[in-house]
Amino acid sequence: MTSAPAPRARRETLFAGLVAIVLTAGFFALVGRVNFNATEEGYLWYGALRTAAGEVPLRDFQSYDPGRYYWCAILGGVFGHGVLGLRLSVACFQALGMFFGLLAARRALKSSWSLIPTGLFYLAWMFPRHKLFESAIALTAVFFAVRLLERPNARRHFEAGAFVGLAGFFGRNHAAYCAAGIFCLWLVLAWRQRSAMRSGQAPGFARRLASYTGGILAGYSPMLLMLVFVPGYAAGFWNSILVLFKLGVNIPHPWPWPWTYRWSDLSAIGWLENLGKAFWFTVPVVLFPAGIVTLVRTPVERFSKRAVFLAGSILGLFYIHHASVRSDPSHFAQSIDPLLVALVGLPAAFSWGRPRVLVAGWCLVALLTVGSVSATHQLLSRQRFNERPQLVDHSIAGDTLRMHAGLAEYYTRIEKAIRTHVPDDAQVFFAPSRPGFYGIFDKVSPTWWIYFFVPELDAETQNKIVEDLADIEWAFLVDVAIAGQERFLLRNTSPSVWEHLRRDFQRVNTPGLPENHILLRRNHNPLRRKQDDR
Repeated sequence: MTSAPAPRARRETLFAGLVAIVLTAGFFALVGRVNFNATEEGYLWYGALRTAAGEVPLRDFQSYDPGRYYWCAILGGVFGHGVLGLRLSVACFQALGMFFGLLAARRALKSSWSLIPTGLFYLAWMFPRHKLFESAIALTAVFFAVRLLERPNARRHFEAGAFVGLAGFFGRNHAAYCAAGIFCLWLVLAWRQRSAMRSGQAPGFARRLASYTGGILAGYSPMLLMLVFVPGYAAGFWNSILVLFKLGVNIPHPWPWPWTYRWSDLSAIGWLENLGKAFWFTVPVVLFPAGIVTLVRTPVERFSKRAVFLAGSILGLFYIHHASVRSDPSHFAQSIDPLLVALVGLPAAFSWGRPRVLVAGWCLVALLTVGSVSATHQLLSRQRFNERPQLVDHSIAGDTLRMHAGLAEYYTRIEKAIRTHVPDDAQVFFAPSRPGFYGIFDKVSPTWWIYFFVPELDAETQNKIVEDLADIEWAFLVDVAIAGQERFLLRNTSPSVWEHLRRDFQRVNTPGLPENHILLRRNHNPLRRKQDDR
């Protein structure tokens, strides 16, 4: 593709765009209305709603980096600010990322038609839906890394840097992974081209570094401008970094090595699921060291031929850190995309060209992919197929969604309890892990914190939350341990807040709700407070 005439290159680019749009649209048509996750999807939705209302992410409410919220808020003006509008906004970003991922893969494919199964391969790993920004950014990162390997001139160094900076506006982890991966690639390029650099046939080291660094600053300029010109934003930004270092960002989960799975007494489907997960969690351990060795041993004149494999494996080496912290299929899916591109580029990198062998190999990979994601993917999961006839209509903030009957009943009971007891204009404190309830009931969080997924907060932070709750009449607690770990119950993450709610509020009788769903109203009876204190 790199030497294709301009008309042919344009046709292939258009075809890649068409494949990305059709596959993304088809995926959305199948699952775009299915279910609603008030926890993490609600976290993104609440942030998009507040950003559209004029608040600033990180400064005014707990959030990821602001890029994704501004993206959703802006496109929400077109699609609406409900759940479906949010998902359509994210789907547009998903299509954009798939487009760049296909452009990268096309360099290693013999036919443009191969982009269709490649796009399906990407699509199988694009979940959960509220984290499609991660997949899209990772795929785009490989595209810019491939371009740099193909032609490491000053312009492409700048372009790669600009992408790294812009990725940081959507997620600082992306900036770290992309910056480190691309830096390693161009460092090896500069080392291999040192003779050409001395003779003036290739950009010098200083020029490459200046172009790359300048690109990063240009791409990150939206964040830099916010830090300088948005009042109070710098303090919120640095505070979020301190929270990250002090409390962490993910709940740890060990890497699932093949020997840790239970293999006895399993059905055929159970075997396939375990085999798929064992395969995919083993691939990085084999592929990434091979990528490092290949990068070091490949002559510079062959970098272009192996660019797809090299870019995918080196970037994937850094991206896999995200899955190494919490090693479950969901977080693995958020970091696997460079590895997928590396696998697509593997046959071309080493001239493996036997069609029947390749077809058989990809069929096996497809089967193992279905097995590995069958428990968590919105479309491929067994639960999705088993429960499809039981899906019913349910309205969330004006959008009609299709839900499993039990989930629809759950939301119906919560809505009935809140609307029966809480005045429409009253603020409610939802905790610890259902920020989507703010969107459902059109409420604004009284605190900066909207999702208490970290270990115990310091005393100063807890006291600030208690102060924020001073004028709040209502609270709704879902007393369920996040990830099944009791240390993430509100009483453990924020004991001072929990004690304030226990002392100054009283429980409202809500017979239709589970016992661990607690609606509280502030107690204004001084005698009752004294009795509670005793």
